[in-house]
Amino acid sequence: MKQGVNFLKGWILAAALCAAGPAARGDMLYYLPFEDGAGNSSLTNAGTLGGVATEKLFNGAPAGSYITNTPPGIASEQARYMEASAGNRGAMYWLPDSSNRLTLSSGTAEMTVTAWVRWDGDKVPDVSRDVKCGIAGNWMGTKGGWAFGISTDGKLGFIGDNNTATRPQSEERISYGGWTHVALVLDQNINGLGRYTFYINGEDAGNTASWDSPVTDWPQAVWVGSCFSTSGWPLNGALDDVRLYDEALTEAEIQAMVPARTMPEPLYVLSFENAAGSGSLTNSGTLGGTAVEDATGVGLTPGTYTNDVVDGLGTTLARAVPTSVNDGPFYILPDSTNRLTLNLAADQRQMTIAAWVKWYGKVNTYAGSMENGIAGNWSPDGWSFGLWDNGKPALIADNDAGIGTFLPYATNGIPVGVWTHVAVTIELGYTGVADYVTFYINGVEKPNAGAALDNVNNPGGHIWVGTTFGAGTRPFNGILDEVRLYDRVLTPNELNTLLNRGLKYYFPFEDAAGNGSLTNAAMPGGTAVETLFDPSLTPGSYSSDVPSRLPSRRSLDLPMTFFTGQNRGPFYTVPDSAWRLLLTGEYGHTNLTVSAYVKWDGSPTTEKFQMHSGIAGGWVNNDGTVSGWCFGLTTNGWPMLWRDSKLNYTLNPYTSQAVVPIGRWTHVGVTVDLGTAGSEQVRFYMNGRPYANEGTALGAANERAADFWFGSAFNSGGRPLNGSLDELRLYDKVLSDAEMAELYPMKGSMILLR
Repeated sequence: MKQGVNFLKGWILAAALCAAGPAARGDMLYYLPFEDGAGNSSLTNAGTLGGVATEKLFNGAPAGSYITNTPPGIASEQARYMEASAGNRGAMYWLPDSSNRLTLSSGTAEMTVTAWVRWDGDKVPDVSRDVKCGIAGNWMGTKGGWAFGISTDGKLGFIGDNNTATRPQSEERISYGGWTHVALVLDQNINGLGRYTFYINGEDAGNTASWDSPVTDWPQAVWVGSCFSTSGWPLNGALDDVRLYDEALTEAEIQAMVPARTMPEPLYVLSFENAAGSGSLTNSGTLGGTAVEDATGVGLTPGTYTNDVVDGLGTTLARAVPTSVNDGPFYILPDSTNRLTLNLAADQRQMTIAAWVKWYGKVNTYAGSMENGIAGNWSPDGWSFGLWDNGKPALIADNDAGIGTFLPYATNGIPVGVWTHVAVTIELGYTGVADYVTFYINGVEKPNAGAALDNVNNPGGHIWVGTTFGAGTRPFNGILDEVRLYDRVLTPNELNTLLNRGLKYYFPFEDAAGNGSLTNAAMPGGTAVETLFDPSLTPGSYSSDVPSRLPSRRSLDLPMTFFTGQNRGPFYTVPDSAWRLLLTGEYGHTNLTVSAYVKWDGSPTTEKFQMHSGIAGGWVNNDGTVSGWCFGLTTNGWPMLWRDSKLNYTLNPYTSQAVVPIGRWTHVGVTVDLGTAGSEQVRFYMNGRPYANEGTALGAANERAADFWFGSAFNSGGRPLNGSLDELRLYDKVLSDAEMAELYPMKGSMILLR
């Protein structure tokens, strides 16, 4: 272990406090906060080597500039902006005393580079240059060196001269126009090969290729802000809080540099009700105010409040938007003039629109265009988000040259007459930089299948909800609820938190004060009841042994007794659960998600392919037959779902790829979608990762109006979990992969799906 950071002067200590979280270990050789302790701009290195960075300009590149737009959540007052020009020209900053440092020429060399980046996109997109927008490096082409930067499509990348043909890249990408924390950790002490990890906002961003080490030694100074030296490959954006270490930092140390992520606050939220549940057009977003309905067109009918709302969303009213051929009412948002204009000059470059919609289908006479508007400010220029006549979410935007409109649209449409969540995220690049438009249907990403954007020409008018264009034309035709507009791009996981419906039962096994409890914290409430099938069994007990990184203080320990040929233990009947979560394929009982943390003590039997450790179920005996479902673990730790068919035999979906260890807290889950005959899907999860069903297909089950339970596989008291249980959740919907991953919060902060 190397010594901690030695701060040079008093102001350097103050500058180091710009970082979020504790100081990381190792020698932080270079640290550029781009300011001194008094908030003045500076290129002084606050790392252990000291000195001052030197700006280098090649071939007419523009000089960098200081900006006061700095990363959120850290005490920074200055950042450095570097714009690319003439294709591959831009400023870079040579680090002092850096020749022969961080060369990665040793088979045991380590390195970590971290930075806050506000990226404006590749100035001249060129897919042949997969790491084009540089953050740091000393790359001299065939002479040697390395470079860390951003590819044309926003993925992080690394170049080492020993393997230029295969360049590692991250699987995830960063967004335009917003501050993002990025990191590269390189450790060459792994079997003589280099192990590297990319991080985006403190989370492992994946990688796509291997890398051999070491690189060719080249005594060249290390720089910041570009990949290549004399020819450029500049960042084209802003940097702040740049750090370079000669050690491989841990994931925890990287995460300590990133402030805890919180759900972004929307500018506008129209829930169409107030706190008392009465109809209202009040905006509950950060800007406040009240929307105004415009139904002044000839023969238009005003909108109405309806109690036809999204099941489980917690709202009591929505807004029906009637139509009259091509006209209908719309809702002008308060204080919305010149907001969300997607205007480069005003630096409004990001936007997210999300809404619950119940679409009644096409009524307009226009074909092959956007007929059903959700939100927009088009009059006649600007943007609008809505549905095509075939139900595909779409965006229409006028470009800044005024030469026409661009029509991005999703690959899939939405159904008629069914509540569906739709969303779009927009990242606007500068002139010549590709814009990103991504659509979502029920939280599932739908790539843009239409034309790309090329900036937006916006007259700065007000924003409305419920139509595509102004003057009441091309209205939504259906019901809207929970319409939200953000001035930033939401991540897929953040968007999924807006879908939090269907949670019927949630057992954290504690109350607000941290005391043990069997109360159901979700609707419909109630308290579970412990059942001991045999009086000699030991009751369950509360334990302070809980999963790490969870806001949990109590778990439920389920002891087991093995006698009369079976394992026995307590189980818990769930209140108000009859006729719920039946998986019958009838009466809407077609979807199910079970999510739980388990600390499994193993099975006392060796009977393979049998579920001897139950987590939750609704499996009952009825006149000598069995019926229902149960989820648990086989004797060898495989997640399994048992389910009786209408033919009175069992079907056993399972996965052998996810083996639950003994004696360690593990997150497990299963999602079930009965669909239609032949399209049933069962998907298992362990620690946030999905696994396909390797067992039998499902079939329609016998229905039984019995309560279901947790802690055991069957209601006769047999086959209990034999271990501890925490954070049990049961949904009557199928959670997405992203939603299931959020329930296993081992990276970043967790957003509870309630």
